[in-house]
Amino acid sequence: MILEALISSLVLFFVAPAYGQGNATTADLIGKWSGTPPKGGELELDITKIEGTKIIATGRIPLGGTKRINLDVSGEIQGDKVTMTTEYKGSTPVRYNCALEKNQMPCTTKTGHKTTFKKQAP
Repeated sequence: MILEALISSLVLFFVAPAYGQGNATTADLIGKWSGTPPKGGELELDITKIEGTKIIATGRIPLGGTKRINLDVSGEIQGDKVTMTTEYKGSTPVRYNCALEKNQMPCTTKTGHKTTFKKQAP
């Protein structure tokens, strides 16, 4: 299992093509990101894995203290374009169309809301 993870990491590091401004790669997408959702506040994304073009991630909107709204997140990467959809029980899904850059992703939603997700330091 460790060997499999190591091989996957090496493949992403050495084989993944360069994307977007600042030579960002799919490996740059993995990590914690934050931005502003359409209704305000902060949206935290934790992108844990890329499987082919599929993004594996979780999301949450902190409400203060230990309270938060957990979100279902689905996404895909095609070249330097990233699409992600966030949704929680009973809500309307929000689709973000983003451009992958080294440490940020400028995004626009279908309704025209603009935000830039910024990668958080590890």
